[in-house]
Amino acid sequence: MDTLNEQQRYAASYNGKHLLVLAGAGTGKTRTIIARAKFLIETGVSPDRILILSFTRKSANEIVERISAELPETKSEGLTGSTFHSWCMSLIKNHPEIFPQASFTLLDEDDQESCFKLICGRHWKYKGLNDRTIKPDAILEVYSYMVNAMCSLSSAIRMKLYDNAPETLDVSKDNDVLKGVISMYLDYKKKKKIY
Repeated sequence: MDTLNEQQRYAASYNGKHLLVLAGAGTGKTRTIIARAKFLIETGVSPDRILILSFTRKSANEIVERISAELPETKSEGLTGSTFHSWCMSLIKNHPEIFPQASFTLLDEDDQESCFKLICGRHWKYKGLNDRTIKPDAILEVYSYMVNAMCSLSSAIRMKLYDNAPETLDVSKDNDVLKGVISMYLDYKKKKKIY
């Protein structure tokens, strides 16, 4: 606690039930989290009641290791770290009574690409306006962009297949590609239900 500033010490030794700490990059969040976990353990909270969440597995594991290194050997037993995503996924899977969609499977990027390759088949023939063959991974990029940016298919095609071409480019002129991509997306949706 000696290395923390006043606000960090307040957060690390807070005695109430709930505390929200908002902090930007380089403000000592990790150091504060480590001090907080140590404080809780040293004041009687069981380590298995503490969960370290981070955006990366590496970061979460590193924080748990640093806490463990600063405490006597057995004091941190049961302390766990996870990413927000994997923790949420385990929460959904472990409580099907609350989440009726608990029997889902996540498709990673490799799964998605394999699926698009399967859909495209060996005789992939679509060429874009610039006469380049459009590959399955490019179709996946269009799909991901369309879903994540919540934009139209033609906007996603313009952004991803035609290198961020201006809005004046009418992708509907490339009708074969548009029809092909739409057909693949419909097949992709069907295949996702099978997984």
